[in-house]
Amino acid sequence: MLVFLLALQLAAKPALPACVQIEGDRILAKHAAERAPIFKTVPPDTVLSFGPSVGNRRIISKREVERWAVRFALTLPADMQSDGMCFERAAHPLSRGEVEAAIRRSLPKGGDIRIELVEISKFPAPAGVLEFPLSGAVAPPNSRPGDPFLWHGQLRGDSGGTYGCWARVRLIATRQAVRMRVDLGQGKSLGADELEAFSAPTCPLISAKDERIQDYAGLTLKRGLRAGTVLTRAMVVSPPDIARGNLVLVRVVAGATHLTLEAQAESDGYTGRRILLTNIESKRHFQGVVQADGTVLVQTPQARLQSASRNRERNYADPHTISKTDL
Repeated sequence: MLVFLLALQLAAKPALPACVQIEGDRILAKHAAERAPIFKTVPPDTVLSFGPSVGNRRIISKREVERWAVRFALTLPADMQSDGMCFERAAHPLSRGEVEAAIRRSLPKGGDIRIELVEISKFPAPAGVLEFPLSGAVAPPNSRPGDPFLWHGQLRGDSGGTYGCWARVRLIATRQAVRMRVDLGQGKSLGADELEAFSAPTCPLISAKDERIQDYAGLTLKRGLRAGTVLTRAMVVSPPDIARGNLVLVRVVAGATHLTLEAQAESDGYTGRRILLTNIESKRHFQGVVQADGTVLVQTPQARLQSASRNRERNYADPHTISKTDL
């Protein structure tokens, strides 16, 4: 019985008036005229009140509608609905097609890029222009280019205003990369026949260039790698100009004094960098700078060699000569 009475009560309740669709955040005279033609005498873009937020509706009471009429010296018809007027802010959920098209407009032209939309925002959006600028993309790390990532976008409403949106995206393109064909240990030099080129997946938002076998041939591995490992520049190093253990020619300059000697390299040496050496005769360690011709230059103060000469004088050696053991 209670259910029956409730049903009767709901049936007796007057239905809400049909809502007028508005585009902006203001209710204008042209909107009110769709429910009450007397407002057609008012300039159509006259603001009557504030509108609802995007995707929502606002019910204007009959009393407020009457105030609008008084404001413009209008007389409401006797059959005006007692529930007033309903206004709804036009909105729609973003479609995958809209989002994909907006993303593609931001990507480089002419590239074969596949877009996978993992998820998109479900907030209602008004009519307008949808944009996904590159600045809103949080690109995946270089080591995992196939991971989905968050891309922030915006919709610029036709009637003004900007509305945020987002998408979780996976972008897939290809680039030329190089990988190992065989296992090689640390410090081994890469030969062209030990490498192979292939098409690797990448994200177009990552600055990954095409690479060739000749980009890696002749370089030295920093650590051991297994066959199939994709090479990166961080895994290799240029071969040293002087290898550890080699004998090198050293030129010593101390003011006007010049001296040449042979020394053993205690570390790998590269042009323009310092290298640790051992004096073969005195067994002392010293440092010099590797030169482009493969020699090592040592520039030392004159006072240091003079001190070494005085030490030799105390040992009854000729103090006026410079010896290779003074270094």
